[in-house]
Amino acid sequence: MGQTCYLQTAEILPFLDPAKLDHYLFCLPVERAARIRSPRSVRRRAERAAADHALTLICRTAGIPRSAVRLCEAASGKPRIAGREDLTISISHSGNLAAVALMSGTPAPQIGLDIQKIAPVRDPAALAARFLSPRLAESVRQAPPESVSDALIAAWTLAEATVKLTGAGIGAAKTADPVAMHCGCYTDRVTDGWGQPYRIAMVAELREKCDPLPADDITSPLAFPCSVWYNGTKDKTKGVFL
Repeated sequence: MGQTCYLQTAEILPFLDPAKLDHYLFCLPVERAARIRSPRSVRRRAERAAADHALTLICRTAGIPRSAVRLCEAASGKPRIAGREDLTISISHSGNLAAVALMSGTPAPQIGLDIQKIAPVRDPAALAARFLSPRLAESVRQAPPESVSDALIAAWTLAEATVKLTGAGIGAAKTADPVAMHCGCYTDRVTDGWGQPYRIAMVAELREKCDPLPADDITSPLAFPCSVWYNGTKDKTKGVFL
């Protein structure tokens, strides 16, 4: 069966209002409401509610009953869909946005997602050299001065998305290279309702393995393996690094 990816964002800020959060939880099945309530942090509860809402919107777009998509966690903490080999999921939060990516297929490839708020960064090239793989660090070093901060955030989101795909933990970001791992790459800029820009990135396993690229090749990213529906609208595949 063909693969399809659904990417959805939802705002966190409304769920920081206790009354709005309680109203949202009141309408949910007991198990979903309990999962959202479980963190002690008010912020974490709001993040979970926003991600739950985003997943509900994905199910509407995909025509999947929401009751058939039960979110749980693997032993590593990586989210997964219980009892479904045809669906894989990844979740990320930053600033005012929660983002959820759901991949369908038989079987569905593993997917990793990251979102980061875009803001100025001091000495982006030095940070990239310290914390990112050589290929991603080089993409930052070669970026024009006016866009080097965005280039760092783009590279960082790709690294974090790769780490989330593998479940290796953030400490593995230094060696995370989605191209070397034969992962398809998707990256884009999005905004929240206040106009704040964010960088979003997804990486997904490819069915067909490709010849490895040289570590300094930053011009030949591997295309994302399928079409992407972003916030309910079919988007062109962005097989690009930056």
